[in-house]
Amino acid sequence: MPGAVVLGPAGAAAGAGTAAVAATNVAKGAASAYKSDSANQASALADKITETLSSYFKEQGWINSDNAK
Repeated sequence: MPGAVVLGPAGAAAGAGTAAVAATNVAKGAASAYKSDSANQASALADKITETLSSYFKEQGWINSDNAK
């Protein structure tokens, strides 16, 4: 760690703290990407379910064509 050479133990601690913050930010970014992907998949699934049920309800005469997606 660069701080360890210049500042001794205090520099090493600062360098380790910086590394920990960087690792935490990477983990948060990965979690956000995973969450976004999961949310997108859930939204697509909900749209497909809505489309399928709307079509079925329309065929049964339970809803008007105007209400079907």
